[in-house]
Amino acid sequence: AIGGVAFLLGFGELVASLGSARFTDRVGKRRSVLLGSSIMAPAALVLGLVGGSSALGIALLCTFVLGFEFALVSGFPMITELHPEARAQSLGWAAGAGTVGRGLASVVSTWLFEHHGIGGSGLAAGLCGLGVVVLVRWRVVEPDHHRA
Repeated sequence: AIGGVAFLLGFGELVASLGSARFTDRVGKRRSVLLGSSIMAPAALVLGLVGGSSALGIALLCTFVLGFEFALVSGFPMITELHPEARAQSLGWAAGAGTVGRGLASVVSTWLFEHHGIGGSGLAAGLCGLGVVVLVRWRVVEPDHHRA
């Protein structure tokens, strides 16, 4: 059963990455990040609310991973467009921030899981996902390369 779940999660990551490669340029980087985050956040919030239900929890976790990976992979080209004159530096800063964020999230989510179970971790992930939606929606502007 664990191997099956691991396969599903890996397959979800692959589908999301390929989906991002196929659709992000068509619909826009910002919209793609918003779409992925808008899938991820509710899945995590509902996971936090239903907690212990195995079948529903696995489905929600797979949905979360799909949205997360789609948003993450779609975000790479968006990050490099924020400062076109310093693309590599922007991506480097984003990678560094992501590493710090994952380190902090590991500590926080472990504590949340130990004290509040999957519900606490799911709610925290969902709130972070909603934060991404808010920030990207109201603070990120995709450059218009078509203007002269």
